[in-house]
Amino acid sequence: MKFVVITLFLWLVVACSPTDNSGEPENIFNGEDIPVGQQLGKDEILFTLRVMQQASEEKDVCGTAKNNVFTIEVMEVLQYGSSVRQRLTEEQQVEVVFLMTENTLENGMVIEAKARETLCANTTSTYFTVIAHKILD
Repeated sequence: MKFVVITLFLWLVVACSPTDNSGEPENIFNGEDIPVGQQLGKDEILFTLRVMQQASEEKDVCGTAKNNVFTIEVMEVLQYGSSVRQRLTEEQQVEVVFLMTENTLENGMVIEAKARETLCANTTSTYFTVIAHKILD
């Protein structure tokens, strides 16, 4: 009888617990609308940026070689997630990693982007990975 009760209890706990989709890739909104007022994750940021330069080869970000690294200029921060550590300011230039890019990203383009902040292995700094973007201009 104990076995049936314990099995039933475990089944209920697993069935009722929220799922964590952090390991699954998010939708990429290349060229599509990013929903206004969307729910951001606790470590995400929604902002408008201008593409300044793309790295010509793999670039070291937090001790790891990354592709699709761009230098961007922050134009406007639209929304922060609740636990974003690095606060960006207008006209600040930072390097970001694009999860996936189109070959049409050029210097000077204005983009609305949703990015996830990632803590570096040294735990003293962070970097942003653009997980969704929409070309504005």
